[in-house]
Amino acid sequence: MVKNSKLKKLFTWLFVIAGIFGLTIVGNAQDEAGKIIVSKTATKIYDETSDDNLEKGRYAKVNLSVNANPYNTSVVTNGKLDIVLIFDSSNSMATKSGRFSTTTRMQDAKQAAKDFANTLMDNKGTVKIGIVEFGTQVMDVQEMTDSKTTVTRFINNKLNIPRDNQDGGTNLQAAIARAKTVLNNGKREDAKQIVIILTDGVPTFFNYNGTRYGTGQDDSEVNYNCRLQIIDYICDSQSPSDAAKTELDNLKTTHKTSDVYTIVFGNEKEATEKLAKINPENKDPLYKNYNALTGDDLKKMFEDISEQLMNIIGKNSVVTDIIPKEFKLTTDSKQSLIEQGVEVVENNDGTTTLIWNIGNVEANNIKELTYEVKAEDDYHGSIYTNQSATLKTTVAEDNPYYDKISQEITFEKPTVEIPAITKDDHYSENPSYIGYASSTITGTSILNNDLNKEIKTDKTKANDTVVVKDEIIINETSTVVKVVGETNKYQITKDGVLQGRLTVNEDGTFTFNATNEASGEVEFTYHIKSTINTHHETEFVYSNDAKVTLLINSRQKTSISGVKVWHDANNNDGLRPTTITVKLLANNQEISSQEVSASTNWAYEFTDLYVYEEGHENEENYLIDYTVKELNVPGYTTEITGTTITNTHEIDTSVEVSVRKVWDDAANQDGLRKEITVALLANGKEVDTITLSDTNNWTYTFNNLQKYEDGKEIKYTIEEKTTLDGYTVEITGSVKEGYTITNTHTPVTIDITGEKVWLDNNNNDNTRPESITLKLLANGKVIKTTTVTSKTTTNNWTYEFKDLPKFENGKEIIYTVEEVPVENYETSYDEENPFIIINTHENEQLELSGEKTWKDANNQDGIRPNSIKVTLIGKVGDKTIYTSEKIEVTATTNWKYNFGKVNKYYEGQEITYTVIEDNVEGYNVEYNGLDITNTHTPETLDIAGTKVWNDSDNQDGIRPEEITVILNKTVAGVTTKVTETVVKEGASGNWNFKFENLPKYENGEEIIYTVEEVDVNGYTSEIKDFTITNTHTPETVTFNIQKEWYDEENNDGIRPESITVRIKANGEEILTAILSEKTNWQATFKDLPKYTNGQEIIYEIVEDAVDGYTPTVTDPIKETDNNITIVIRNTHELETTEILIEKVWDDLGNENSRPDSITVNIYANGKLFEIVEITKENNWTYTLDRLQKYLNGEEIIYTVEEVELADYVTSYDGYTIINSYKSKGEIIPPYTGTSTNTNNLYREMLVLILGALSITYVFKKKEN
Repeated sequence: MVKNSKLKKLFTWLFVIAGIFGLTIVGNAQDEAGKIIVSKTATKIYDETSDDNLEKGRYAKVNLSVNANPYNTSVVTNGKLDIVLIFDSSNSMATKSGRFSTTTRMQDAKQAAKDFANTLMDNKGTVKIGIVEFGTQVMDVQEMTDSKTTVTRFINNKLNIPRDNQDGGTNLQAAIARAKTVLNNGKREDAKQIVIILTDGVPTFFNYNGTRYGTGQDDSEVNYNCRLQIIDYICDSQSPSDAAKTELDNLKTTHKTSDVYTIVFGNEKEATEKLAKINPENKDPLYKNYNALTGDDLKKMFEDISEQLMNIIGKNSVVTDIIPKEFKLTTDSKQSLIEQGVEVVENNDGTTTLIWNIGNVEANNIKELTYEVKAEDDYHGSIYTNQSATLKTTVAEDNPYYDKISQEITFEKPTVEIPAITKDDHYSENPSYIGYASSTITGTSILNNDLNKEIKTDKTKANDTVVVKDEIIINETSTVVKVVGETNKYQITKDGVLQGRLTVNEDGTFTFNATNEASGEVEFTYHIKSTINTHHETEFVYSNDAKVTLLINSRQKTSISGVKVWHDANNNDGLRPTTITVKLLANNQEISSQEVSASTNWAYEFTDLYVYEEGHENEENYLIDYTVKELNVPGYTTEITGTTITNTHEIDTSVEVSVRKVWDDAANQDGLRKEITVALLANGKEVDTITLSDTNNWTYTFNNLQKYEDGKEIKYTIEEKTTLDGYTVEITGSVKEGYTITNTHTPVTIDITGEKVWLDNNNNDNTRPESITLKLLANGKVIKTTTVTSKTTTNNWTYEFKDLPKFENGKEIIYTVEEVPVENYETSYDEENPFIIINTHENEQLELSGEKTWKDANNQDGIRPNSIKVTLIGKVGDKTIYTSEKIEVTATTNWKYNFGKVNKYYEGQEITYTVIEDNVEGYNVEYNGLDITNTHTPETLDIAGTKVWNDSDNQDGIRPEEITVILNKTVAGVTTKVTETVVKEGASGNWNFKFENLPKYENGEEIIYTVEEVDVNGYTSEIKDFTITNTHTPETVTFNIQKEWYDEENNDGIRPESITVRIKANGEEILTAILSEKTNWQATFKDLPKYTNGQEIIYEIVEDAVDGYTPTVTDPIKETDNNITIVIRNTHELETTEILIEKVWDDLGNENSRPDSITVNIYANGKLFEIVEITKENNWTYTLDRLQKYLNGEEIIYTVEEVELADYVTSYDGYTIINSYKSKGEIIPPYTGTSTNTNNLYREMLVLILGALSITYVFKKKEN
């Protein structure tokens, strides 16, 4: 065939889309609880073979679906729920819901319930909620409603505590019963029933037949349903939790598929255990129990229940689906997915990722996503591959199907057949590409299928199998030549210069590797050869020629410039070279170098440098990294920043010059020394100065000194710049050894002379020594000693110190002398000339003193004088040689006195000293040395007292065995306790006490003594002088006697007019009383002593015997404050009698004429009393016994009267009734045959009927 010829035949391509999105077409979900079921289908949209529909057949509809199996089979698939919340509002719900919580249990429970309702209720009638609030009883009820507003309003307004009618009890059974009614009233046949019980305590009450039972405190069993059965009284018993379980079981029976949840709020272990027994856990239907310790726990548990009710199998569920690059979303589908919240991500590799955030996966609630894709043009028969889709979700821990909560579920891959169509290959005309010399140009595709060409179909081959193979043919020319031995490689030249090498790939892509010399436009042409193989034949189709233009640009270039910087103090040390060498590196490889000198101001530049690596023009990752490097310069360190090269030479500053100051001035004895300034000279020029002083220890070192200047070594010297008067200066040493500056000064000296003077009455006591020792002190420190005698020099007792330094540390020295102490002498120094030493010897003296001691009980009697006078007397033998003046002594000196100093000796004999006191009235005096003691004995007294008891000789026995008496004193109006004593009964029976040797005065004032007693229980105390009287009124008792007669109001008339009552105390009669109608049969024994000798008296009430009566004395019927009422009951049994009524027939034995019975009226005192029937069976007799004999004291007269009988005349003999037959006719003979007595028959039938009724009643009771 020839190029550009019309296609002679149509051919068909088959597109098999294998696994468009990696989804799975699955069958029906397995009936496995909790399993998540995923499904993906791909279907072609059109099946027809018309031209239009075949083209549309390249479209496929994809459907994703996610579903799940419920946990149990009772799940209602329509989502309808009838929910009853049973809500505990007992007072304990007002406690805080946790240790650190700021809210109560009720507040947290209300919020959780509202959140629960908001989650489930959609106000469309799908979910209905009723609420039963309970405590001790059912409080408020909300019937079933689908209004979220109504439920919220009830929770806000009704569930409040405390309540006026609430006492903290918990009646769970009543609440469950009411919840059952709520369910029954609002039950929908197509809805599932749910019961949720929330409580914070154990059940404490239950109801039975309208009555509440229980302790209200715990779950103890109690009796209920008590009743009489036959002859026994029996009760049933159960605990409130048993009753609640029975009621809940009843509810579960009525609503067989209902799920039941219980929540115990708080750390209530017992309640948790009880609720677990009331609602044993089960899977289908679901019975589940929770325990919420905190408000957060409660919220999570309601959320968990919500998820179960909504049949949430998976949460946080996301499906990720990847569309292969060979397929594209249609525009409408893409927009629709975005509007549905699906994230559409178009990836760089041509694939498209769909992220479908499902959220919750609910049982029996299929979630679907549908979209359409179109297959890309298959221009050379490639087969596409698939990628898998996944669902990531989180399931519950108790999901029965999965063993872990995080799940990743992979979809299988569906397939769909795309109808076969025939197509032509075509391309973009004259595509062009831009590149650079020495780089590679890549063409993404030479071809661009199915554009701008007529589409033709071959209906006869619509379902045939077609194999298409495309082949690219490069048109060879003088400038485009195939490489020998290669099928797809070509060389392209222009103007005789090789521009590059072309490589063509099967998929239509190509690469062109441009040479470094390539430039301008480079072109080549091609066409497509298509080989079509069917079952029948092979045919070829050729496309038109197409041209590709490559625009080759020259490689970009740049330059690198830099500068050399010297840091060497302007070549101070003369080491800088005349030139340096700079090397240029490209990607760390050396490519060039330059010599740099001062002639170019140490600047350099490299030019004509490529910007990008060869073959990678304009690719940022292939920018060439240019750097510079310097050849090493001796004596310098190099630092390169960018293209700036810095050479640094450290100047030699190793020179050190030390200087030391030496003082030759007797350690600055004269104080002339001061700071000096020393100058450092370099080559004779001053370059630095330093001050030397004590602070730097008169030394210093000049360091870091430059060694060279202009390449020559510097000479360093020093000089002293400060002039010191009185000093000479000398400088020695060198730089190497260090310099020493010596300053010299000669100190000033003085001489000291002195003498010794004796003041001792010309050595009257012969105490003067032959010599003394003197110490010379300079500024207080001993520097010399010398011995001085009368023979020291020609001048008696003189001394001398020569050539002494005048100054020390610049201050004049203060010289003093100090004598070593001389025994028996006192040393002093002349005030004008301290070097004259005076030794004084005084006569030995005594300093005498004494003390006055008073022995008068601290002047108790107040007679001590304000002062006394004492005199000191001195004697030698009998001779008085000294009498002092009288000294007045007072309390101001603490009665101490001092006579001052007196001589110890007189004419070589020791003096004896004594004291004499002027007479002190009322005191005896005693001398002890120079101390005086004055003694006075104070006046004392004794106090005696008596204890008197006024308590009827301790009748009540409460008198203590001892008492405590306190003695007080009053002085100057102030009363204080002196002592106390314990008082007991003496041998004589008296209670006496005594306080002895008491001071009569205090501080001269007479003391007033009083006594008081520590309180004695049961007594009042009265004190007169020293007699203490304790009074106790003995306790008494009063007996009120009342007489009661039990004798039918004295029916028999034997009651006496009066009775005598006696009262005994401990068995002995003490009083009597006469009781009669005048005393209203009452008497009182008043104010009788209750105790004797401390023991309670036993009183006995005795009544004198009353004939015909039996007495009974009751226990006290009333006892108030020892006022006792006692009743004496006299009982008289009424006297009775009996009568025997006899019937006598006077009828010649004519029994057949006699009636079967007779009626007799009984009269008492003429009044009809009783009617009796007398028959033959009781032998015509009748006895009336226990008949009252008296009435109001008079004997009753009983009489009888027979009801009149026909044919008989009645007469009486006492209680014998005589009937005489009066008829003269025929006497009826006795009857000997059988007959039925109608009356007897009736009676027998009545007995049988009554018996049958009784038996029937008994059996019915047993059945009940």
